[in-house]
Amino acid sequence: MLSAVTVSLDEPKPTVFRTPLGEFKVLKTIGEGSYGKVKLVTNLVNNEKVDSMVREAAGRKRRVTLKIRIQREANLAKLLDHPNLVKLRDFRTSTSHFYLFFDYVQGVQLAECIPSHGMSESRATKYLAQLVDALAYCHRHSVVHRDIKIENIMVDSHDRIKLIDFGLANFYDPSSHLNTSCGTIPYTAPEILRGDKYIGPEIDIWSLGVVLFTMLTGSLPFGDPRIHNNYWTIMNSQVNYPPTMSKLAHDCITKCLI
Repeated sequence: MLSAVTVSLDEPKPTVFRTPLGEFKVLKTIGEGSYGKVKLVTNLVNNEKVDSMVREAAGRKRRVTLKIRIQREANLAKLLDHPNLVKLRDFRTSTSHFYLFFDYVQGVQLAECIPSHGMSESRATKYLAQLVDALAYCHRHSVVHRDIKIENIMVDSHDRIKLIDFGLANFYDPSSHLNTSCGTIPYTAPEILRGDKYIGPEIDIWSLGVVLFTMLTGSLPFGDPRIHNNYWTIMNSQVNYPPTMSKLAHDCITKCLI
């Protein structure tokens, strides 16, 4: 199956829209990505169900900016082919839309798989190993995701991890630095909150530590609803580890959050 991310430039969200790959009908909204709402749609020719991200852009400047970002996401995704990454199959454009067709991930967000008390260490380790493998692959190909969080990780029907939404991703070079402020608090690394330049992989590794803590405990390490307290605890890497957490898990998270 394929999924399609559709980004609108200036037209209202249609219930039926045509693309170079066929005519699609919107069934329902199923989520939200970096650039708009994700909708479940079906191909009216072969009844294949796909995902569609719809985003409107008003004004010439905003339209040009969106075009650059979407094309960058497509270029990044074209390079990546890994079992734990959602796969881009095609990228098309028209006068009013961009179309990014991905493999359809039939499953749920990782956020929906985490009990309030956290999951078992064996299950968290299974997911972590897949995430590490996927991120190592991205980094070997000079790609940094920059928005790792439990809402951007899918668990498919075979209990396999799929990392999605490369809308904030970028290429990186170990000999230079990035400086874009992006990500989602409390998954955002201290370097970004301070406005420092960064290479890239260290940002993903920090977020990975937050994901692991959340899987094991059912809560975020920097989840204080008072946002200024979030900033302080992130800046100081102040985490309250539960006494029941194993030393191995504790050490793994600590190494990510340095």
